[in-house]
Amino acid sequence: MTHDRATMPDFAYARVIAGQPIPGVFVVNDRISIRQAIDELLLMEACSEQAEWACLVVYLPLESGFNHSGTHAWRVALENAVR
Repeated sequence: MTHDRATMPDFAYARVIAGQPIPGVFVVNDRISIRQAIDELLLMEACSEQAEWACLVVYLPLESGFNHSGTHAWRVALENAVR
C-alpha cells in the first residue's frame, strides 16, 4: 500500500513486464480519510482472495471519481505485455 502515485505504479508495472511477480500494489489517494481507506481494504479483503490481486495496481478509493482506467483494464494490459 502506498500514497506514491508518481513512481510506485511504474515500478510495479516494470516488474510484471520483466516477468517478476508482485503481490499487488494498492495506491491510496491521499485525499481520502484513513477510515475510508481501511473500509475499502476491508471490503476488498472480504470479497476477494489474495491471489486475485497478484500483478495488479489498484487505486483507492474504488469509486469512479478517483479510480484510474479500472483494475480489469490494467490486468489485461499487463497480461498482454508479458506474453
